[in-house]
Amino acid sequence: MRNDLKLLDMMPQDQFSQKGLYCPVPYWKNYTSRTAYAIRSDGLQNFRANSRIGKGYADTSLINPFDLLPPDSWKTKIYYRILGVPLFKRYFVDPYITLIEVHYQQTERYKDLYYTNTLGSWFKKFSEQYSLPDTLVGNPQNTVSINNYKI
Repeated sequence: MRNDLKLLDMMPQDQFSQKGLYCPVPYWKNYTSRTAYAIRSDGLQNFRANSRIGKGYADTSLINPFDLLPPDSWKTKIYYRILGVPLFKRYFVDPYITLIEVHYQQTERYKDLYYTNTLGSWFKKFSEQYSLPDTLVGNPQNTVSINNYKI
């Protein structure tokens, strides 16, 4: 996927030049700024796995809430200094992130089993009859495997 920075610059300019009903509300203005900044710094190749780009309207899974912070802001640097204190990190941050990851992985396994058991035979027939598009563009985190076919 190509990173077109000219188009990226045009989109928010056009959005903010709209009047009345077509002008974004403050909630979406913040999303636009965060998303444009993240695309500029991280690129589009993994946009569906990047919470700073896709939170709110894509299929990203936010496991670590600090992932939403821009990596080079002063707030992020302060947060990471506090969170990086070994004692605090060991007893508060690491267990929290580990617990989230474990629950997320369990949910993903359950989802895969559920869809395989409920839709497995139908999906097998369907995928043999029709050509399926590539649904993994942008490296999505929120996927499901049906009969070991990841979508």
